[in-house]
Amino acid sequence: MKKYLIINDLGNGGAEILNIGLYHNLKFDAIFTLQQNVDYDTNGINVINLSRGGKVSILNFPKLIYRLYKHLQPNDVLIASLYKSIVVAFLCNLFLVKPNLIFWIHSDITIDLNSKFKKWLMKFIFNNKCSIVVNSEKAKLDVVKQLNTPENKINVIYNSFDANQIKLLGEEKLEDDLFDHIKAFPKMICIGRFNRLKGQLELIEVVADLKKKNFIIHLILIGKGESEQMLRDAANQLGVVDFVHFLGQKKNIYPYLKQCDLLVSASRSEGFGNVLVEGLLSGIPVISADIDNGPREILAPETNLIYRTTTEEYATYGILMPSFTNNAANKIWVDIIYEIFSNGRIKEYQNIGLTYANLFDKHHIMPKWEDLLKEK
Repeated sequence: MKKYLIINDLGNGGAEILNIGLYHNLKFDAIFTLQQNVDYDTNGINVINLSRGGKVSILNFPKLIYRLYKHLQPNDVLIASLYKSIVVAFLCNLFLVKPNLIFWIHSDITIDLNSKFKKWLMKFIFNNKCSIVVNSEKAKLDVVKQLNTPENKINVIYNSFDANQIKLLGEEKLEDDLFDHIKAFPKMICIGRFNRLKGQLELIEVVADLKKKNFIIHLILIGKGESEQMLRDAANQLGVVDFVHFLGQKKNIYPYLKQCDLLVSASRSEGFGNVLVEGLLSGIPVISADIDNGPREILAPETNLIYRTTTEEYATYGILMPSFTNNAANKIWVDIIYEIFSNGRIKEYQNIGLTYANLFDKHHIMPKWEDLLKEK
């Protein structure tokens, strides 16, 4: 039996890095990609690009399916991530060769199912012979509810992290002298792709409103994306261009986390919220919008996973906040950030999640994958 992974590409993203991690930890035979887009180090990885450089569209699905089929045997295991790859893997299984299929869901399925056809297709796929892996208990509830999938087909396996490696990477020295210039000021950091769903614009507005209260805080933005120029324009128009710093994409985010006082996530949608766990493992206090998948299960695991706060909630491992889809959210975020820095409450959350976050370490997570693969 050989073990394979298939994903749309290896461009920048959480699902992509998780596939690479699983490949290395459990010694997979290859990663199939539908298109040739690589942002990560693939040294030591057998990457097989099925499109051979071409663009991926429904018109060339037959070629992709046939090329995938040529590599597979009936007793192999194929783990598929993301919508297009799941469809290609399923159709290959349906019409050509029948490997053991595992569908790995990384994103908020309630948002991904944005058409009646897509919802019908995923329901059909998930109710055929396969196993499904989701990264949270809330995601499992969503799959059962949205797709009528039997609970016994769904395995909850949290995203895995290398706690020791994160600690070592966090000790690397930064060449950027920015932090020398702003060391006297509070600093909050947001990491993620620049787009409207990630909430960077709202955080820039929070910085501007805090400035009106004569409270200066610097916002460190790490990432890249289609909204970058819009965000830069907003910082300029709001008069906080000197307090919002665009540092681009970083291979190693952990020294930057170590230099900041607060990790903020204002995203409207997440598959899990990897950066929250990375923040906890780095010892930095975390504040996050209480959205459907991830934050509550990570920061307040003992609470009702369905509940969404409409005000601040000082949870066990971080602070949960109303999503910016709530019209009153901006004022609450401004008031709470001002408050936790002014009264020192932010210090209560320093290093609070270090031991707890080790539950997401690969030494706890990989055995769950091994058990699932043994069943195939």
